[in-house]
Amino acid sequence: MISKQDLSHVRDYVVQILPQLLSQEPEILTTIEGILAQQFPQREEFAQLVNEVRLLREDMQHRFEQVDKHFEIVDKRFEQVDRRIDLLHEEMNKRFEQVDRRIDLLHEEMNKRFEQIDERFEQIDKRFEQVDRRIDLLHEEMNKRFELVDKRFDEMHKTQLGMKRDIVKLQESQNLVLKRMDGLEKWLKFVSGNLWNEKGKSLEQMFAEGLRYGLKNPDIKAESIKLRQILEKELLGRLFSAEVDMIVENNKMTVFEIKATAKPGDVSVFSLKVDLAKELNPDKQVRGTFISLGASEEVKKRCLECGIELVD
Repeated sequence: MISKQDLSHVRDYVVQILPQLLSQEPEILTTIEGILAQQFPQREEFAQLVNEVRLLREDMQHRFEQVDKHFEIVDKRFEQVDRRIDLLHEEMNKRFEQVDRRIDLLHEEMNKRFEQIDERFEQIDKRFEQVDRRIDLLHEEMNKRFELVDKRFDEMHKTQLGMKRDIVKLQESQNLVLKRMDGLEKWLKFVSGNLWNEKGKSLEQMFAEGLRYGLKNPDIKAESIKLRQILEKELLGRLFSAEVDMIVENNKMTVFEIKATAKPGDVSVFSLKVDLAKELNPDKQVRGTFISLGASEEVKKRCLECGIELVD
């Protein structure tokens, strides 16, 4: 069996030598025709085949005409589709143009809105700046106010301290006034002879309280008061005695006598008592104090003549 490669070589060789072989040996042509007659149809068959081919072509032509008609219909439909597509495209373009215009208008409106918003933000910024300035001014004013308040509080504190000192002084003055009023009351009772109305106190205590005010000597104490002291001295062979009240303080002695209604003679008698006390107490400084409220001019004159201190 010949292989495909060998067969290919043989075919190439036959094709190469066949024309020469046919011209040199015509009988080979007859052989070839016989072979071709076995492989291809004869004339009648070929004519019939041609007729069938013609009929087939006519049928095909008819078919192609129908196809052409269908294609024409399809073309028309495509043309309609194209026109509809064109119309749709035009409409879409118009729509898109409208949309573009609306977008442009919207964009312009948005730009205007944003410009307005920017302006409002600028106004708000300016308002905030004004508010900041007002807050700064308010803060400065508040600081000044607080400084003034602090100063006023300091002044009030100083005033309060001053008031406290004044109150203390007032209380001291009040206490002093009360003491003076109390002393005045004791003095009035002392000079009016109503000292026995005081209860719970000795007579010396009540005398001391009254004399502190009347003699303006706050150092007089109750133990320095000596009441109803008897002074005695022999004169012309007779014993002379006198009863006196006195204040004895260290080396000082004050002889005092109280008269609600005094006469010049009372002053003369009291002066003798003072002289007697001076004679009996040469080691002390002795003075006489005559106490009489509303003393007359004659009494005052007699006290001056006798060197007696008058308290009226």
